[in-house]
Amino acid sequence: MNVSQMIELSIIAPSLIYMFIYFGYSSITNFITPYGISKGMDSISLFFTVNTLTVIFARLLAGRVANVLGIVNTICLGIGASLCSSILIAFMDSWALMFVSSVLLGMGITFVTQLTQVYVLNHAHEHRKGAANTTWMLLGDLGTGAGSMLWGFVSANFGYFITYLLSAAVMAIGYPVGKFKLEKRKDGSKNGGK
Repeated sequence: MNVSQMIELSIIAPSLIYMFIYFGYSSITNFITPYGISKGMDSISLFFTVNTLTVIFARLLAGRVANVLGIVNTICLGIGASLCSSILIAFMDSWALMFVSSVLLGMGITFVTQLTQVYVLNHAHEHRKGAANTTWMLLGDLGTGAGSMLWGFVSANFGYFITYLLSAAVMAIGYPVGKFKLEKRKDGSKNGGK
C-alpha cells in the first residue's frame, strides 16, 4: 500500500484547518497551567473545568448553528472564537478574562473539530471515506505534536505572552482556507462530486 492510498488529498483544506487549530491549541493545553500560576491564579485548573462544560454544550449546539449559518460559516466562527481565546489568554490578568477565554476556546475548538470532520466525510468519495478520515486525524495529530515542540521553544525563549499571540496567528491561518477554499465547494455535491 502506497502513501497515495492512505492519504486523501481531495479533503486537504478542512484537514489543514484542523491542523492549524490544533497547532495553536497545543500552546493552551501545554502551558496554561504554568502561565496561570505565573499570573497568580493558583486555581487555574478551573479553566479546564469551564472548558470541558463548554465543549459538552457546544457538541449539542454545533449542528444547530451549522443549520442556521451553514457549515463553512460555523467552522469560520469556530476559528474566530479559538484565536480570540488565545489573544485573551495572552492578556489574561483576571478571572473574568480566564473564564471568557475558556468558553470561547471550548466553543471554537468544538465547532472546528466536529464540523471539519463532517465536511471531510460529506465530501470524500464513498470508497475513500476511511482514507479521508485518516488524513484529517493525521493532520490534527501533526498540528498537536509540532505545536507542542514549537511552543515549548517559544515560551522558553520569548515568554508566554508572545507564545499565545503567535498561537492566535497560527489559528488565524485556517480562516482564509475555510472562507475561500471550503466556500467554493459548499454548494457542490457530496461524495467528491458524485
